[in-house]
Amino acid sequence: MIGLFLAVLLIILLILFVLKIIFEHTDFQTWLNILIITVILFTVILSVYILLRKADITTTPKAQVTKEETLDEKSKKPQAIQKDVSEMTDEELSIMIAEKYLTLKTDYEKQHEGEDGAAYAKQQIMNEYELTEEEWDALYDKFVQNGYLDKAAQNLNLGIDYLIKTK
Repeated sequence: MIGLFLAVLLIILLILFVLKIIFEHTDFQTWLNILIITVILFTVILSVYILLRKADITTTPKAQVTKEETLDEKSKKPQAIQKDVSEMTDEELSIMIAEKYLTLKTDYEKQHEGEDGAAYAKQQIMNEYELTEEEWDALYDKFVQNGYLDKAAQNLNLGIDYLIKTK
């Protein structure tokens, strides 16, 4: 934007320099007509530039939607049928908390490349639901044993396997 402003300023200064030379060799009326024509042409060119740029912005296709964007959109959209917490089963509540955990973890990892978001997500869930470390560990073990993390990942389209492999 600054480059455009500087280019316009240089063009105007160049035009004024040329008009000064013309003014010295012609009468005032001719100089005034040239100045008016120049201002009109400049306005037309600038208007066409702005219109073309606005048209270019509105017609450019959107970039391909990535899995991360669909996760963001899905987590922000309200579900079609939202139940009251008191009406939810234990499994539905667990899956809801697991989805929130996975969303927080994934968002943290997107913002901080190469870092594990599990600790951040764990802390956020513990703060939100006022859980102790032992309660969270028990809840997380329940998520893993009952497959709630896998179900939550499927709901969020993450495709991550959270089974703990044993020997």
